[in-house]
Amino acid sequence: MGSPDKARQDSILTEIHSLAPYFSYDRSKNGAEEDAKGTASAAKSQAIEEQRSSSNWEKQRKELLNIANDQVVVNRQSRQINAYQSSGNMDQVGSMANMESSVLRGPNTSSSLNNTVIMPWGSAYIKEDIVRIVTQWLADEGFGAARQALLEEAGLNLRESEDEKNEKWKLRTCLLEGNWAEVEKICAKPFFKGHKAFLYAIYRQQFLEIIEHREYQKAFTFLTKRLKPLEHYQPHAAEFGDLCYLLSAKSVTDAPSFRMWEGIQPGREALVAEFSPLLEPDRLDREALLDDAPGAGSKPRDQTYVPPHRLLTLLHQAVAYQVEFARYQKRTVPVVSSLLHDYAGFVIPNRCRMALRGHTQNVKCLRFVGEDGRKLVSGSSDCTVRLWDTETGGCDAILEGHGSRVWDVDATRNGALLASASSDATVRIWSTESKLPQLTLRGGFGDVYCCRFSPSQHQLVTGGYDKLIRLYDLNNGTAVRMFPGHQLGVSSAVFSPQGSLVITGAKDTSVRFWDTLSGTCVRSLPGHLGEVTSVEMSDDGMQLLTSSKDNSHRLWDMRMLRPLQRFKGHQNTSKNFIRCAFAHPSLIVSGSEDGLVYMWGQENSRVLQTLEGHGIDAPLSKSTPEWCTATDGPTHVSRKQVVVYSTVWNKVQGLLASCADDGTVRVWDWTAPHDTSR
Repeated sequence: MGSPDKARQDSILTEIHSLAPYFSYDRSKNGAEEDAKGTASAAKSQAIEEQRSSSNWEKQRKELLNIANDQVVVNRQSRQINAYQSSGNMDQVGSMANMESSVLRGPNTSSSLNNTVIMPWGSAYIKEDIVRIVTQWLADEGFGAARQALLEEAGLNLRESEDEKNEKWKLRTCLLEGNWAEVEKICAKPFFKGHKAFLYAIYRQQFLEIIEHREYQKAFTFLTKRLKPLEHYQPHAAEFGDLCYLLSAKSVTDAPSFRMWEGIQPGREALVAEFSPLLEPDRLDREALLDDAPGAGSKPRDQTYVPPHRLLTLLHQAVAYQVEFARYQKRTVPVVSSLLHDYAGFVIPNRCRMALRGHTQNVKCLRFVGEDGRKLVSGSSDCTVRLWDTETGGCDAILEGHGSRVWDVDATRNGALLASASSDATVRIWSTESKLPQLTLRGGFGDVYCCRFSPSQHQLVTGGYDKLIRLYDLNNGTAVRMFPGHQLGVSSAVFSPQGSLVITGAKDTSVRFWDTLSGTCVRSLPGHLGEVTSVEMSDDGMQLLTSSKDNSHRLWDMRMLRPLQRFKGHQNTSKNFIRCAFAHPSLIVSGSEDGLVYMWGQENSRVLQTLEGHGIDAPLSKSTPEWCTATDGPTHVSRKQVVVYSTVWNKVQGLLASCADDGTVRVWDWTAPHDTSR
C-alpha cells in the first residue's frame, strides 16, 4: 500500500474507535501483520473446518430439496434464516424433522396439508388450477354471477402475484450485474421490507465490494448507516466484528469470516444462490410442472383443458380413498351424506370391553355424559344414580336422593347437568361437577318414566304414568306447558334437533308430535300393535326410530311420516321397557328380553350381530372366553336369563353401552379378530 493510502488508513483507524467493541481481534496498525502470521496455522485449520462444515450442510440441504422441492430452509450456522420468511410460501415450510414424516401422517392430522410434500400447495399454478375447477363447477350449477366475481378477483390476485414475481426476477438480475441503485429501489417495495436477513446479506455484499475497491471512507459510512442497524441479523457473532476489521485490512480474505471470499462476481452469484427460493419463487413450480408450463409445443395456462365435472370427480376420489382405508369395511356400499368431515366407517362392536358393577338391583337406563363420552350415567331400581368413568371403569359418584326406582336418565350436551326420572313422581337435576342435586321437579302423580333435555339445555320434557307430558323451564323449575292427549302412560319423549317439536310414545300404542310453542298435537302416528316403549330421533332429524312390545322396531321417514324399515329378531313383549337407539346413520341397536344386545343394518333390516355377556358373573380379563363377545346364535355356556333394557352409542369414543337386570352396565367396543392382546 502506498504512502497516501497509508495516511488515509491511519485517519480511518482514528475514526473507528467507536466500533472497537465489535472487533474480533485487538490489532494495531503496526502489529496486524505479525498477529496474522502468528495465527496463520490456526486460521488455516479453522478455515478447513468451516469448509468441511459448509460442505456437510450443503449435502444436507440438497437431500432436503430432493425430499421437498417446494420447501427450502436456509440454516446459517448458529441461526436459522428462512428465506421464505413473511412470504406467501411460509405456510409450506416445515421443520427438517417433519418434512420426511409428513407424507406418512394420518388423514385426520390437520397439519398434514401444510407440511405435505406430495404437492406444492403454495404454487401459483396449483392455485390457478383450483380457481379453474371451482369456476367450472359454478358454471355447471348456474352460478354465473359468482363465477364472474371469482374470475375477476382471482385475475386481480394473479396480476399482483405476477408483478411481484417479475420484480423478484428483476432483483436477481440487478444483483448479478451489481446495479445497486436499482436494487435499492426494488428492496424498498412492500414485499421485501420484512426480509431483514436478506437485506443484511445484500448490504454485506455491497460493503465487501467497496472494500475490494479500497474505498475505505465510503465503506465506513456504509457500515455505520446500513449494516450497523441490521447487526443482529448476522449469521454468527463474529461476522460484524470482522466487517469492522476489514476497514483496516489489506484484503477481504484477511478476516476469518471471509477467508473463502473468491471475488466480486462469485460473491454475487453465491448471494443469489443462497436466496434463490426468494428470488426465483416459481423455479420449483416450473420444474415440477414443466409439461404444463408455457413454451414451445404447450398451451398457455389460461387455455388449459379442464375435464368435465372435475371438482365432483376429485371429491368422489377423496371419499373413495377415505372409505377404502376406513377402520371397518361394510358389506354394502356406504352412503356418505357430508363432505365437512372425513368419512369414518362405523365400527360394529364385537367384544365386551368392561363390566361396570356397583348397582345392587337391575339397571333400567343409561346415557353418555357430554359429546366426548368420557362419563356414563346409569339409573337403577336400587334408587341410585351412578356416574362412571368409561376409561377406567371406576364409579366416580353415587347420586342418592330418590325414594324409588329410577326409570330414565339424561345429560346435557355439554355434560354439565344430569336428569333422573323416578317412580317417586320426581325428576332430579344434578350437577356433574359437584355431584349434588340442583333442582327437584315435582308434578302429577305416579311413576315418571322418561326425561329429556332440550337442545338448548334450558328446558326438560317428562312423561309418566299420569298420561301427561310436561315441559319444564330449568331456570325457575316450573312447568311452562303440559300436553294432554295420550290415553295411557307416556313411556318415552324426545325433542327434535331444532327443539320445536316433542315426540312421545305411550302405552296406548301411539306416537304423537307436539308443538312446543302452542302445546297442541300436530300429528299422531299409529302403526305399532303393542305398547310403544321408546322413541328416538336421528341427529339430522330426518328419521324417527320407535320400539314396541309387538317384538319390532320401526324406522320412519320424518318428511313423509311413512315407515322405512321394520327390525325384528329380539324379544320385547313383557312388562319391561326395552329401548332402542341409533348407533350410526346405518346401525340400529337394542336390548332384548333374551339377554342379548341386537344390532341391525339400517338399509336392509338384517341382524348384523348380537352381543352376549349380560347374565354371566365371571369378571372380564384378558382371558375372557369367547362367550363374552359377538355371537351368531345360542352359545354352549349357561348363563342367567336376564333382560337388557337399554343401549346407547357414543360416536366420539366408538363405544356401545348396555344395561340389564343383572345389575351391571357393560361397555362394548371393536377389536380386530386377530388382536387378542386386549
